[in-house]
Amino acid sequence: MSISNADLSNTPLSLTAPLDIDFRNHVTIPNTGMTSDPLDLGGFQITGIITPAGWTAADLCFQISNDSTSFYSLFTTAGEVKILSASIPTGGGQHYIALDPAIFQGIRFILLASGIEGARVAQGADRIIYVVTRPRGSYLK
Repeated sequence: MSISNADLSNTPLSLTAPLDIDFRNHVTIPNTGMTSDPLDLGGFQITGIITPAGWTAADLCFQISNDSTSFYSLFTTAGEVKILSASIPTGGGQHYIALDPAIFQGIRFILLASGIEGARVAQGADRIIYVVTRPRGSYLK
């Protein structure tokens, strides 16, 4: 299956992917904002993200909730789950960053945060981040 999405910075993105991957989800961190709007994962788990072409330098972190009201920073025994700012382009093209779906198992709502807990960073423009998901329990072939 070939997926084309012209919404990504007006540049078509063509990928070949198994049928059980969903590329339609996205969240926005608004201009001067530090967190995105919440995303209801409802039966899906995150497998990756597509970062925006522009990014105010900051780590990208995750906050989770099961009721869409109270959000908590996502930690594992190794520390806060984050994508280091060095992995996110501050200019130029977008990047696909693969994530371990096991980290997001059982999470219903998620929002993305610019900067680590206690040191959030305001973004300099609206940042649209595409969240790549697949149905829980599905396996890539």
